[in-house]
Amino acid sequence: MKSAGGYTLPEDSLQTRSLRSSKQTPDDSTHNHHNYLAKFAYRFNDNHRVGVSYSGQNNKNYIIEDSAVTITSFWREAEDRSKRDTVNVFYEYFPESKWISLAKIDADYQDTETSAYNYEGTRAEDATDWSPVKQRKPSDNNIRIFNTELKRLNFRLDSQALEFGKWTHQLSFKASTAERDFDVLHKDSVYLSGVWVNSPDSTMMYPIKTKQHTFSLHDKIDLTHDWIATLGIRYDWAKYEQQELNGLVCRNCVKTDNAKFNQLTWVTGLEKHLTEAWKVGYNIGTGFRIPNASEMYFDYRDNAAGAWMSNPNLKAERSLSQNLSLQGSGNVGLLSVNFHHTKYKDFLWEQETWDVYQAYGREFWRPVQQMQNIDSAKIYGLEVSGKWNLNSAMPIPEGWKLFGAFGYSKGSMSNGADLLSIQPIKAVVGLDYEQPEGKWGVFSRFTFLGAKKAKDAKYLKTLPEKCLKEDRTPNPYYPYWGDEYDIRCTEYSHETGLDTWKHLNAKAFVVDLYGFYKPTENITLRAGIYNLFNRKYHTWDTLRGLNTTGGIVNSVGVRENATYGGYPGLQRYYEPGRNFSANFEYRF
Repeated sequence: MKSAGGYTLPEDSLQTRSLRSSKQTPDDSTHNHHNYLAKFAYRFNDNHRVGVSYSGQNNKNYIIEDSAVTITSFWREAEDRSKRDTVNVFYEYFPESKWISLAKIDADYQDTETSAYNYEGTRAEDATDWSPVKQRKPSDNNIRIFNTELKRLNFRLDSQALEFGKWTHQLSFKASTAERDFDVLHKDSVYLSGVWVNSPDSTMMYPIKTKQHTFSLHDKIDLTHDWIATLGIRYDWAKYEQQELNGLVCRNCVKTDNAKFNQLTWVTGLEKHLTEAWKVGYNIGTGFRIPNASEMYFDYRDNAAGAWMSNPNLKAERSLSQNLSLQGSGNVGLLSVNFHHTKYKDFLWEQETWDVYQAYGREFWRPVQQMQNIDSAKIYGLEVSGKWNLNSAMPIPEGWKLFGAFGYSKGSMSNGADLLSIQPIKAVVGLDYEQPEGKWGVFSRFTFLGAKKAKDAKYLKTLPEKCLKEDRTPNPYYPYWGDEYDIRCTEYSHETGLDTWKHLNAKAFVVDLYGFYKPTENITLRAGIYNLFNRKYHTWDTLRGLNTTGGIVNSVGVRENATYGGYPGLQRYYEPGRNFSANFEYRF
């Protein structure tokens, strides 16, 4: 698949449409993804069962980043790698007891390595009247390796259906303890006079050891034959411990006290069965999210192309969520309607702020990105989805269905900014046919993607510096030379203010057709045509992810193109045009 965008600019001597942030076609790339899964379980008898599973991933993406070069004579290539291995061992006990239905203990081990290899250099050039031929050669390599090792032990205890008076209780207790080690390694080298010179290994943060414990108790209460209540409590405790650098260089690492978090959360709900097909429910509960280690301790403020500053003083985010639902299921079809509302306190959000640093004996300020706690935030919205079996209302064969889905959300923060992660309105309608025995099916999807409005895309950014205090020194040469006073600003304002996100998506209609065929019980063939009418459109998720603060990767430039105007590089971020897929599946 490739972007539906294309060249809108003429070819010129600066290669505007082919290189740098104005590049109009996607960077060439090669992707290799390998996934592994193996499971084994053995039941000794009706009471005892053990098992082990292994899953693994090994992915590589190689990209020729012509859009990330700053000078046409440079080249840049990147290889993103990720490797993950997970092992789980479990034991389940099903006692012959009127109190306990299940006791389970399992252990997880996971080793993850995510890395980014960046290679840069100068391009080959033909000989000219004033310059000999130049060979393609490297200039520097920059490698970033992120390692995570997780060890976790889980315990679960479920009760039988227990009768206390007129009510029936189903209890579930869960406990977990985990330890996670996380570190970052930088390996940089430069190519000088035909020899690679390696810089000392470095990092952007102290290695972090995380210890976590959780305990939860959930109770499902059958009040009557058509009223069901749920109650639950959970306790979380976590601690971040900074480890030693072990010889790694770190320019901005600051040793701080261990960070500790703990919170008791709860949830409760009530569900009423109106009829055999319909039920209505209401849930309310509190939530708790601790900032992760990278949000607190990453410090890359010296990076010229997009700087990040640590914030070890982050607090945990807390929330109160409510959900009102209506669900129906029967011969006519399915319907689900959900209203949701969540209020946050100390909301965790990435935003731009100011950083001060010393250089050449002076104080300088620069904009950086940082994770911060916003006093409060809220999100609310509506989600509707359903299927209608058309043969229940008209004389047509069984298997014809009308599908529909609708989603709308809105949110804001106490600082006046919008939650850019919230998607615009989306609606989907489909006409499907699935053979009653499940042997084959054909599905259609007509999708409306709403436009992101400017009033819903406000964000905080650093404002231009303003002089607050001036030092006026008389000019001894006045009026013969210069002004009467030499004026020097001694104090500047460093503020943030609201602005509208530069790149907003327009609304779009997209049509997809796909289906499946099962020639045997074990074989499934799938195929599809997506974006049938070859619509040219952006998604909000893509545009809000563009780097607008000076970074060279995933950017269309900080300012409009000086020659052609606008942002020509947006062409390469259009969604794929008409594309096809086919899939073969064999289960054994």
